[in-house]
Amino acid sequence: MAHRVEIRGADGELRWGYQRAVALRDFHVTREPTGGWSLTGTIAHRDDYAVTQGPLVFCIPGRGWRWDVITLQVADSTLTAVLGPQM
Repeated sequence: MAHRVEIRGADGELRWGYQRAVALRDFHVTREPTGGWSLTGTIAHRDDYAVTQGPLVFCIPGRGWRWDVITLQVADSTLTAVLGPQM
């Protein structure tokens, strides 16, 4: 039986290749029991061009945890995304 998993952090990034597309100052990653991953975060910096490119990957610096970004929504300083399986 799968369980809900939550990961919170102060620094996260969406990357387009080696370029940082978005820097997050606070984020929350959730894995639902069904296996789906989601991301919510507060944007500290955004490269308006890079964030429209793909593929994007969400990573937690210094931890080696990475997820493909499946869908992405940006509203003001809040980012929400559906993530693929952890890589």
